[in-house]
Order: sequence, then C-alpha cells, then structure tokens
Amino acid sequence: MADKDVLLKDENNEGLHKKRSGGTLPFFLIVIAVVASMAFVVIFSYTSFYNRAKNDARELGNAVLSEKAERFTGYIEKAKAAIEVAAVAVEDDMRKSIDYDGIHSVFVTETNMIKNNIDPDFSGVYGVVNGEYHDGADWIPGDDFVATERPWYKAALTGNGEIVMIPPYIDIETGEVCITFSKLLYDKKSVVSFDVFLNMLQSLVSEIKISGNGYAFVTTNDGTVIAHTDKSEVGKDYSKEEMYTSVLQRAKLKNNDFVTKIDGEESTVFTQEAGEGCYVFLIVKNRDLYSNVKGIFYRDLIVFFLISALVVLLGSIAVRRSMKQLEDEEELVRKVEIANRSNQLKSVFLSSMSHEIRTPINSVLGMNEMIERESSEDNIISYSKNIESAGYMLLTIVNNILDFSKLESGEVELSIRPYQTASLLNDFSAFLRERVKEKGLKAVVDISENIPSYLSGDQTRIRQIILNLITNAMKFTESGSVTFRAFGRELSENEYLLSIVVDDTGVGIEKEELDKLFSSFEKGERSTKKHVQGVGLGLSIIKGLVDAMGGTIRVESELGKGSAFTVELPQQIVDRQPAGPVAKEEIRTKAENEEAKKHPLFEAPEAYVLAVDDNAINLSVLSALLKRTKMKIDTANGGAQAIEMSKEKKYDLIFMDHMMPSPDGIETLHIIKGDPDNPNAKTPEIALTANAVAGAEKMYLDEGFDAYLTKPVNPKRIEKLIKKMLPEEKISVSYGL
Repeated sequence: MADKDVLLKDENNEGLHKKRSGGTLPFFLIVIAVVASMAFVVIFSYTSFYNRAKNDARELGNAVLSEKAERFTGYIEKAKAAIEVAAVAVEDDMRKSIDYDGIHSVFVTETNMIKNNIDPDFSGVYGVVNGEYHDGADWIPGDDFVATERPWYKAALTGNGEIVMIPPYIDIETGEVCITFSKLLYDKKSVVSFDVFLNMLQSLVSEIKISGNGYAFVTTNDGTVIAHTDKSEVGKDYSKEEMYTSVLQRAKLKNNDFVTKIDGEESTVFTQEAGEGCYVFLIVKNRDLYSNVKGIFYRDLIVFFLISALVVLLGSIAVRRSMKQLEDEEELVRKVEIANRSNQLKSVFLSSMSHEIRTPINSVLGMNEMIERESSEDNIISYSKNIESAGYMLLTIVNNILDFSKLESGEVELSIRPYQTASLLNDFSAFLRERVKEKGLKAVVDISENIPSYLSGDQTRIRQIILNLITNAMKFTESGSVTFRAFGRELSENEYLLSIVVDDTGVGIEKEELDKLFSSFEKGERSTKKHVQGVGLGLSIIKGLVDAMGGTIRVESELGKGSAFTVELPQQIVDRQPAGPVAKEEIRTKAENEEAKKHPLFEAPEAYVLAVDDNAINLSVLSALLKRTKMKIDTANGGAQAIEMSKEKKYDLIFMDHMMPSPDGIETLHIIKGDPDNPNAKTPEIALTANAVAGAEKMYLDEGFDAYLTKPVNPKRIEKLIKKMLPEEKISVSYGL
C-alpha cells in the first residue's frame, strides 16, 4: 500500500495517460492486491477481536458470579450478627436472674427486632434457657418435642461459645431452603438459635446471567442443590448425576471457569465458593457466550464487500478513499469497543462494591484528590470540596463504628510515645482558626506557656479526642466564638495532668440530656435544633478513649448559651522545660494551604515502585496520587503476577494489598522475601490494606512488612512514609511543605 501511494503521488498527467493506454490488467492487479490485503486485515482483525471477546466474556462472567457469591456470604454474615445480638440480650437478662416470663419476653423482643429491622426472612429466635424451651414466635411444640435432643442444640454444645451453623436443608413444611444458626451461652447449658429461609438465594440465582444467557444454581459442599434458576431442581443431589460430577469436583479445585460439555454442547462453567461450604455456578453455552462476536464479523464482512465494490468501480483513487474510510471505521469500532469495555467494567465494579466500605471510600477520596489538584475551575473545586467533606464524613462514621467495636471488645490499643507538646497544641489551634473562617465565628486560643515541652502518651488518640470536640463545637455554634484552652499541673515527679477545654457559645444541651450524652448511639437534645449527620457514637468513643488513657471528661452546658467540655489526661513527663509561647503566630492562609496541597513532599524520578492489588481501581488511585512525585510505578493485579515481576526488576519499595486471591498479600511477601535469588528479597514492603481492625498493624509488622497503611490513602501521609523509606540518593528534589 505504501508503494502504491508513492506511485500515485509521483504520477503526472503524462504518466496517467500511459497507464490508461497500457490496458486494464495493471488496474485489476492493483484491485486484487488491495482486496487481498483488505481480506487479510478483516480476517486478522476478526481473529484478534474474537480472542479478546472470549477473554472479556470470561472476565465478565467471573466478576458477575463473584459479586453474587459475595452477596450470599454477606447475607450469612448478617445472620450471624443477628444471632450474636440476640445471644447478648438473653445473656444480659440471665445474669439478672429474670424469671421465665422475663426471659420469654426477651425472645419475643429480639424476634420482632430481627424481623422488623434486619430481615423478614429470618425466623423467630428460639432456644433453651435454664432447661426450659422458649420461642420468640410463640410456636408451641408437640408433646414429643425435646429441645435438648434437637440438632441445633447438640451442635451448639460442641461450638465452645462460637456461632455454629446447621448445613442447609429443605424445610419439610415450606419446601424452602433453610439454615439454622446456634450459639451456646455463658452457662454452657443454654442455647439461642434461629432459622434463615434463603428466599433471597433463589432470587439471587435468577439474576445471574451474561447478556440474558445461561442458568445458575447453588450447591452445598456435598452437591445438594439449594437454589436453581429452575426451581424444580432444588433438592437434587448433583454429585450423583454424571453430567455435573466433574463440574462439582473442578469447583473444589478452585477452577474459577472452565469449558466442558453440558447436554452435549460446549459450555463455559463459572464457579465461586460462597462461604459455609456452598458453591455458586453459572453455565452458559459457548454459542450464546460468543454470539455477539459473530454478529460483528458479519457486519465487518458486509462493509468489506461494499468497500471492495467501490475499489473496482472507482479505481485507484477510490481505493485510497475507501482505505481512509476503512481506517476511520476501524478507529471508530476501536473507540466504541474501548468505551463499551470501560462501561462494562464500571458496571461490574459498581455492582460488587457493597461488600466493602473502606475500599470504595479510598477510590472516591483518591480520585477527588486528583480533581482538586489538577482542576483550576472554581465551580469544579467547589464540587470537589463537597465530595471531600461527604467522603470524610462517611469515613469518620466508619472509623467511629470501628473504634466503637474496639472499645466494646476491649481491644483498643494505645501507642505510648514521646511527643512535642508545642507542635501538638499548635495543630489544634491552627485547625480551629481555619474552621471558624468557614462560619464567620471567632476563635479564642489560650495555651499555658508552662506546659512541659515533651510529654509521653498516645498522641494519635489525643488528636482524635480534641479534634472531635472542636468539630462538635463548630457544628452546634452558629454565632459567637469557640475557645480552645490548654493547661495542666504536675501530679508527681514524672507525671503531668494535661487539661484541655473546648468551650462554645452554641445551642447548649438540656440538663436532663447530659446524663446520656456519652451513651452509644444517642445524641443530646441540641441535635434536634437542626439536622446533624452522624450515628451518635462520637462522644461515646471519646469517653472510651479517655477512660482507656486513665483520664476524665466532663461537660458543663446551659441551653441557649453554649457548652464546655473538659478533658484531663495523665501523661508522663519527658522534658520538664516549659514549651513557652504556643500558637501565637498566624497560620497559613487558605490560599497558601491550597497551594501547598498541590505540591508533593519530594520528587524521585529514578525511584521504582511496585503496587500490588487485585482491584484495578485501587491501583489507579495509588498511581494517580503518586504521579506528581515522578516515581516510576509498576502495577500487579495479584500476588502471582507480583512474584514474577519482582524476579525481573529491582524495586525501591513494594506496596502490597492483603486480601487477594491465592496467594494473598502475606503469602506473596513470604515468597518474595524467602527467595534469596529474588532481587527484591530485602526491598522494603508496605502493607496497604482496608484491614483496620484492632491489632492489624502489629500483625502485619510481625509477618515481616516494614510499614503499614490503611485505606483510604492519605496523600501527605503516604508521601511522608515513602520519603522516609526511600534511599536518600533516589530523592532528587525535596520541597519540605
């Protein structure tokens, strides 16, 4: 084609005349060559597209099935949480030595709570307490009913206080799939149970299709069908049916998808383990799975013949125009394919995101950070600020619930380390001064100069407590001022009582509401003055953290005049020298803060970083956030790929997610560090995970990680950690913002 184009450009009128006079044979040879070339292009394009389409269809099938399996698993976890709540309520009344009627009332109350607030498909709570049977749905058993002989009771006795599950079975009365959960109570004799009718499971399998094709079913570990697109199949034992025997066996070998013959036709089987020994299957005939590819091929074939006809009719000039048209059409098809693929992946992501909270928050806040960095339009920046505010509000709620869980279980951990008091207190005053500007309030800062310059305590928890109090004061104050005061006194030679007061001129609190102010899931009456977001955990968490540090918190308030919260925390003295004047200087303006936010802490164009995560969105977010550091970032979509990449290139840092398909993050870490021939055996590895439960950091460090970060990713925090861990020679520019 290139030789032909050059020929056409060089021809003049005389050359064209000679070519025409030479006969039509050269022209037909050109036409044959063009048509043959186009035929080759069409066949090659079809083959390539067909292979890509097969891979895309299989990826989509696995993603669809994974989302449904996670929904089922989440449903089971919700049921476990419900029985746990009911067990706690019954145990509370047992300890109070309440009589039979009182205990029965608890069963009825918990039954109504579960059905009305959690799920109507959950049965009533029933069980044995003090040797007597109770049923929250007021079911009266027959004379031959012996509760202590029932499978649910016997199974609970072997559970050692853990929740046990009776394998799924078909209920004789209703014909529905049923699962029973039981829990042994503290006296080692009483048991609380309830049933879960999996109507949702039948509804779920009816949704599992690819482009409207295929059928789905769920089996127990032994092959019993507990849900099927064709409901008449429910209850059958597929382990005894020749057509499905190999399908069940390959599912247990963790084959996510494979091709086999079903009813005599080549079919693709997608499978996922759904927890509690259950498996979800989707079977699609290959002719249906790849039907769209043939349609596209026929369309391209018609275009091919039309273009060939134009070549024959219009000659070499028409050929050039047709080739240009074909190229444009191919580019359009490519763009449409990319757009459709992007929309497809986006839909899969959106449908599966509900099983986690912190991971999507990480994506939202990370991408929003990039919008704020790169946009110069005021309205876009304004929208971005609203997103950021809502995102961090959601993150605060998630963190509050997590902290509440830690406090309730007694697993809250304190990190006692020396800290500079001037730096800590100045941060609080800067935060207050910046926030009051948004509401037109006055900030009053009064910090004693005699506070020791260095104390020892959990600086992170102190920040959480004080910033929460300042935020609350801002929330309930529409006019006037918010005051932050810090002072203290020595308790002994080595101990100092740090006192913090946050005072506001807001709406105040009713006196009768003060007693329950620090209770879980409750808000004082001042919350009724306007809509205030939150779940009522903030002050209860503050109270729990203060108690954990051996301190006290009290509140003084008058309705309509404001509130004053005082926190007193005992700290160890590290350096008795007074801190001196604190927070007297002016903090940076909002414009200066925004400008600082747009610059990285450093640039390291020669540094190589590997990011490992099975979630493409997370990898995209991390790459975007670190783009401004100019580091070279490679990504791996799982542990297996990361191991292979680590053998080929030396990296300066490796970021590793934990919860990935086998091998997971910890297993991948051990494989890399355990291979002395791997060039990254001693490369620092950072656990970057949504796992923020109590003890997580210690667990990851004990496993061999060099550092630990939780999602959502804080841009400044991750840049600060990278700057600390990178070799100094790799950092070419350090801004120090």
